[in-house]
Amino acid sequence: MCGYCTQSGYAFSIAESENFIDQFIVEDSKSISVWMPAYFQESKCLPVALNNTAQFKRVNEFVDIIFCRIWEMLLAHPSKAIYQILNEHFSTNVIQTFLEKLKLNQDGLSVSLSDARLYQDINCWTQFISNSDYLIECADETLTSYYNWWLVGGSDLNFQSILSKKARGAEQTSSIFYAVFPSVYFSFLYLAKYKPDAEIIQKIALKNPHLTPDFAGNDLWLKRKAFIFCVKKFGADFIFMNRSEIELDYIYYALIKTRQTKLLLTALKDHLISHQYFSITIDKTMLINTIESKLL
Repeated sequence: MCGYCTQSGYAFSIAESENFIDQFIVEDSKSISVWMPAYFQESKCLPVALNNTAQFKRVNEFVDIIFCRIWEMLLAHPSKAIYQILNEHFSTNVIQTFLEKLKLNQDGLSVSLSDARLYQDINCWTQFISNSDYLIECADETLTSYYNWWLVGGSDLNFQSILSKKARGAEQTSSIFYAVFPSVYFSFLYLAKYKPDAEIIQKIALKNPHLTPDFAGNDLWLKRKAFIFCVKKFGADFIFMNRSEIELDYIYYALIKTRQTKLLLTALKDHLISHQYFSITIDKTMLINTIESKLL
């Protein structure tokens, strides 16, 4: 089982209906490491997801995903109430440990994001995100480095995480990925809001990782987010223009996560009927039926 399996088996289902996860919370607590990351990634309401899983001590293992969601909320609607989510569900020690690990990346963006004051004083956060020229430059560089290293598989790596120095080979690669991913995710969020025409977002939306994603599938989560962003920005044309680089899975996800006019849905249906798309999990007939149900 890998990230592609958890994406098709959990992430898509949770995105369609969060009630899907209830059976696992009650009946399958042994598989927390498989379904919980997808739940935190896709839940429409993070506080509800955290309340539903508060009984599991292993929630602390996914504090990186929680911080990514907290950044989403802070960039959308800055509020002191968002800080309370962290304080209610994570101890000071867990939060501080995450921030210290983030700082170990040593790049300017990670060090800035590791400042605990950003999550204690809304004025500090507001001042931090207002430095748009600096943050746009950092975000663009971070996403480009991530794309070249993790998605394309190039050897030119700009990430210099201290966490990776005690590991070797595949272990080192995994260690670096988990260390830098929060900063990568923040970079996407920031560019999506303050430089929405950044080409790197489209490139991430169209590229799978060069290595097989693990259970958490953070890299696939970022791809889903980038893909939805592009569909919302460019409409169905983004799918039509990039047909050779898109799997049916992401078209299905877009149908779950976005609202399209009947005109565009009809155009998408006709397009799918006349073009071939790859997928090992999504049946094209099922997808066309899904579109037809939305046209009723």
